[in-house]
Amino acid sequence: MSPAPVTHFEILGTDGASLACFYRDSFGWPLHSVPMAGYDHYAYLPATNRTIGGAVGSPSSAALPAVVVYVEVPDLTAAIDRAVAAGGRPDGNVTALPGGEGTYAHLLDPAGNRIGIMSRHP
Repeated sequence: MSPAPVTHFEILGTDGASLACFYRDSFGWPLHSVPMAGYDHYAYLPATNRTIGGAVGSPSSAALPAVVVYVEVPDLTAAIDRAVAAGGRPDGNVTALPGGEGTYAHLLDPAGNRIGIMSRHP
């Protein structure tokens, strides 16, 4: 099995708009507000040839604040099964990515940290 890369991140808080302003002003991130199911505010940071993409926002319901990294895997179901076998547990449902690009899910690692996994459709 080859290593799965981190391909996305989220920095979450109760006031996503203010948080996005902080990251824009502090680091010059070109964050763009976009509608995202399950989020009151979601500002997207596109990937470049040197960086992964990410987002800053406020989810409708989640323990906050939080930083979530997303790992890209070829088979979401198999990755969930491996994580559970290794001591993790699912945290929510498998959800479609915007635009039908694939699916994602959240897991809790053995220490309770929330991580995301995603699988893109070819």
